[in-house]
Amino acid sequence: MQLFERNTPNIAARLDAMRRCAQAGYPVRAVVMPIIPVGDWQETYGRFIVTLLESTPLSRITLGSICSYPQANRLMELKLGKQNAISTLLSRGPTKSGDGRLRFSRSTREEVFRYLVGCIRRQCPDLEIGLCLEDEAMFASLDLPESIGRCNCVL
Repeated sequence: MQLFERNTPNIAARLDAMRRCAQAGYPVRAVVMPIIPVGDWQETYGRFIVTLLESTPLSRITLGSICSYPQANRLMELKLGKQNAISTLLSRGPTKSGDGRLRFSRSTREEVFRYLVGCIRRQCPDLEIGLCLEDEAMFASLDLPESIGRCNCVL
């Protein structure tokens, strides 16, 4: 985490803040973003999902991948180098996304989301799951059509 999010609270502090908000009666939602599938990502994110869901009652969880505008990507590459863990996975083919953002390949995003949705469903079968900035086809492929438009950005 420190490689990508310097000067931010650690995971334990963030979970503690969420737990205290829930204990005070506030509805709590979580955004797991950006999901970066490097190294032993299944173990890392799977363990995090279990810890999150065991520690905090959520009303919704939203999953999101990298969706970076080219200008932001250039800034990231100036800081981390062109061969950083994110840049090497971004799709740069001839077809651009409709919003002009760079993303991991569709198959990579689907693999990641499918794995994490499974982790969430095993822990909290009825928890509402959203996807950030994904198209209807992705929701359909993950059997989440009821979640279209249900991001944490939407009340």
